[in-house]
Amino acid sequence: MPTKRRIIILASVSSRRKKILKSAHINFKVIYPFIKEKISSKHRISFLVKYNALEKAKAVAKKLKSGIVLGADTLVLFKKKIIGKIYSFKEAEYLLKKMLGKKVEVYTGLCVIDIDNRRYVLDYDKTTVYVSKISLRKIRKFLKYLGSFDKAGGFTIEGLGAILFDKINGSYFNALGLSLRKLALLLEKLDLDISDFIK
Repeated sequence: MPTKRRIIILASVSSRRKKILKSAHINFKVIYPFIKEKISSKHRISFLVKYNALEKAKAVAKKLKSGIVLGADTLVLFKKKIIGKIYSFKEAEYLLKKMLGKKVEVYTGLCVIDIDNRRYVLDYDKTTVYVSKISLRKIRKFLKYLGSFDKAGGFTIEGLGAILFDKINGSYFNALGLSLRKLALLLEKLDLDISDFIK
């Protein structure tokens, strides 16, 4: 008898994380965590992304009797300032103009909870991106297609966004909000294999 495929419960509203899992043929479903993400200059960004990822995973795990829950959170660090989701075109344009020719660090925290065994693991990854110098006219044109709203830092490095970056150091998928390699390593710490979640 074939082994029943396992499923990951994604505690996130991010369409990019869903897209990444889907592209990797990971068996998953989404349950929204409905928590307020913490952003504070009093804490290191690495602490904040892990804290938010943990709180998201815990919020969903509380609703379930069993399963594997994945929480994730992404924040951007630019000139020592922590930047979360952007909700206006004006703010996205302002930030992008400031970032031109500079480096930006993208941090993503991941938490995996094994409800059945009452265990969890928590970690983060960092990716540094270098923003190209482009004209104001191009910035305004690009912003129409970058899907800046509801994204940490107001940008994405996929699609047209790839033109904005000279160089990327670190995981490309981490910059999008979910490093599959980091996820695989966290699952291993819980004695789980990511291949068991492939459809």
